[in-house]
Amino acid sequence: MKRLLTGPVAVLASGMLLAACSSGTASNTPSQNQQQKAATPSTSTVDFSTFGYNYQQTREVPATQITKENVSQLGVAWSKDFRQLDSNVPGGQESFPIEANGVLYVTTGFDYVFAFDAKTGQQLWAWHPQQIGSFKNFGLNVNRGVAYGDGNVFLLTLDNHLVAIDAKSGKTVKDVPLSDAIPGATAEAGYYETAAPIFWNGLIFVGSSGGDNGARGFIMAYNAKDLSPAWSQPYWTVPPKGQDWLAKNKFQGGGAVWMPVTLDPQNGMLYAGIGNPAPDFYGADRPGANPNTDSVVALDAKTGKQVWVSQEISHDQWDYDAASSPMVLDATVNGQKQRVVVEGGKSGQWWAWDAKTGKKIYDGVPFVTIKHAPPTPEGTLEYPGALGGENYAPEAYDSTDNLVLIPGVEYPMLIKSAKDEAGVAAAAKSGIDFGTTMADPANIKPAGNYTAIDMNTGKVSYQVKVSEPMRGGFTTTTTGLAFYGGGDGKLYALDAKTGKELWSFQTGAPIAAAPTIYQLDGKEYVAIATGGTGTSSNGGKESQLFVFALGGSQVQMKAPNTTGAETGHGATTASNKAKEGSWIALGANSKTVDVLLIGSYNGVASGMNFDGYANGDMKITVPEGWTVNVLFKNASPQMPHSAMIAPENAKGKVQGVQPAFPNATTPDPVSGLAPNGAPQSFTFKADKAGTYLIWCAIPGHGTAGMWDTLVVDPSAKAPSITTPDHGTQQAK
Repeated sequence: MKRLLTGPVAVLASGMLLAACSSGTASNTPSQNQQQKAATPSTSTVDFSTFGYNYQQTREVPATQITKENVSQLGVAWSKDFRQLDSNVPGGQESFPIEANGVLYVTTGFDYVFAFDAKTGQQLWAWHPQQIGSFKNFGLNVNRGVAYGDGNVFLLTLDNHLVAIDAKSGKTVKDVPLSDAIPGATAEAGYYETAAPIFWNGLIFVGSSGGDNGARGFIMAYNAKDLSPAWSQPYWTVPPKGQDWLAKNKFQGGGAVWMPVTLDPQNGMLYAGIGNPAPDFYGADRPGANPNTDSVVALDAKTGKQVWVSQEISHDQWDYDAASSPMVLDATVNGQKQRVVVEGGKSGQWWAWDAKTGKKIYDGVPFVTIKHAPPTPEGTLEYPGALGGENYAPEAYDSTDNLVLIPGVEYPMLIKSAKDEAGVAAAAKSGIDFGTTMADPANIKPAGNYTAIDMNTGKVSYQVKVSEPMRGGFTTTTTGLAFYGGGDGKLYALDAKTGKELWSFQTGAPIAAAPTIYQLDGKEYVAIATGGTGTSSNGGKESQLFVFALGGSQVQMKAPNTTGAETGHGATTASNKAKEGSWIALGANSKTVDVLLIGSYNGVASGMNFDGYANGDMKITVPEGWTVNVLFKNASPQMPHSAMIAPENAKGKVQGVQPAFPNATTPDPVSGLAPNGAPQSFTFKADKAGTYLIWCAIPGHGTAGMWDTLVVDPSAKAPSITTPDHGTQQAK
């Protein structure tokens, strides 16, 4: 089991872990006078009881204790390692905690929910689903948070259920499949849920994930009291299959709603960012502008009827979702106060509209490098790339200085489109329906920046480059501070007006979520989930929570490895004379075979495969008693993968699979190897005859098709490989 810290630890009554040694920062411990000053309380309490702090998603918190003058005194008040609390929690963390009535609610991957005393960190309860269903083209296992209201917390699950949990006891109140009210919204059809729902005025609002699988995007409202449908029908973001611009498209068009919707209580409207059309990079079979994809849409919150819609990218061929939640602001625009909606897209551009009418105010202000052309079968280098721009990470508002703060990602990618519809279908057989492949270009390291835009003029006020992609997002306070977490593992505090760094703290793991700030009895806390994502900064391995306050411990953690360089595994590393395209070769020693497994060999488009084969299409046969050296690479630019030799009865299991032979797995198979990380190896002796699975143990990946077959045959004279396109070939 992983430990949060690498040195000696002290476990306090609250469950907080504090290091007794650090990476050279212990001298920053505040003096007694500083601690006394920091502890001086006011009487105010500020809850952070919905995803973006308020319904307008401004993430600007009126907490007043932490200021530019004393922010250097911040330290760890308490922390949690979720994988120590429950070993079934997977690595990776993108949760946005909420706090209500002194309780902090935090989710993890695979839909675990934890409730803690927000002051002390004492665990109050934990909840987890009884089971997770099978998935079509499943790639993510993260959960980004819950909603709170009417004494319950509300959760969306990966297999498309809406669950009400009693906020005090952690007991399930009600659980309903989304497909009861939303036709076809099942995991088997490519849908899944990762976003937090939103509670407002007795209603629960739900969006959709899975647009890259071809699933048809939607927004739906439920009654919080009994989880019954509150709208007569969902708001569908794209037409039905076979109609309008989807008349000749074999997929269902995409248009996912990746992040929580935004409410404006003043006018009763709902705003949402809509994702890309599908197939992502192949547009020949979806002609025209493809409305309402890559758009911000405004709906009547009570009825779900569309009020206005504005498209950011027409006929998107680059996967440039309007992924992040819009913000509703009362801002000064051209010298006048105006109610506006703002949103930054994965295209690397930012927009502002009049909240009531949808009239465009600022049109596509760039905040990262933009350079793209339609993808070609030969490949086109695209900026900012499908993982770039403003991804799901939220913006925040600084009302004092009238600034919007944008987290940016510079992630150029080489995109190759399918030649025709047959190529799209072939790629979709063993992966996501992208209609293409995409890969990281050589010698270009992804990075990031943060940008402040002046709402009065629509111009960039300042921009600061950072070493890692900005996956986390911002939260601000009315004392002029802006907080964000970096892929380098640090939580930062900035002067929101200037962008100047005022404080940082090394948490030890990449950060891919924004901070939650709350104030209880005058004491202000800053909570951040750490562990990151497999899409960048070599994250996706830890699942932790840190809560900071003035006067807390300033002993920092060891910086994470963001390069992906990892060591081998097992008694012997693979010599692997096997080359890409042959995959198998005789080893250097007698009765030894080298096997090369490349996860996501054909890129994202065939993401669920080993060496380009999935669903058992590749069979490797080895004689009983031989030693097998396996070298595993992950070619995916987007998803972590792992390799394990598993029992044949693992087929159909989402998680909990164990290796069939000692050491027959890559390190940490549940978290996996980060995209394009350094290769991993393992060695085992095939001393039990039978049929086994070459299995990706990332939860859900094997059931999505990422498995092939290993046969240990006592009658075989030599190792061989069998594939449908090349027949059987013996190792040489």
